[in-house]
Amino acid sequence: LKLPHYVDFQAELDLVRRMRAEYEARENEGKAEEKREAAE
Repeated sequence: LKLPHYVDFQAELDLVRRMRAEYEARENEGKAEEKREAAE
């Protein structure tokens, strides 16, 4: 079974986007924590 490479690329892109979204969510949580601590 040989998939066209763009199918592979699409899956790769999806994975990268998901990882980036997770990373940004973690970053934002960290920043929210810092702001909360600074506010106290």
